[in-house]
Amino acid sequence: MANQNRQTVILDDGVFFVVLAAHEAEDGAVGFLERRCTVSSRAPNGHECVGTFTRGVNGGWAARLASEFDPATGREYHLIVDGVMRLEAIVSLWQSRQRARIAT
Repeated sequence: MANQNRQTVILDDGVFFVVLAAHEAEDGAVGFLERRCTVSSRAPNGHECVGTFTRGVNGGWAARLASEFDPATGREYHLIVDGVMRLEAIVSLWQSRQRARIAT
């Protein structure tokens, strides 16, 4: 595991990486799927968040990929899994990374 800006990187393929939230204990932290990109006003650190895994109100975990705003649902994400164990949410998010929205 590497450390980036006080966040623990748990997966990294050179383009995408998953980091745990710095303010939470590693064994229960939410996390973010980031994609490396050119430094810009939208991505001043050279990466953008394209997905998350979080704990739901029911205690299960969910993984989501960012997407274009859908006026029918009012959402800017695509739900990958919900109500699963944390590790399954992380794995599902990682396996879906190639479908992540690329910001323009």
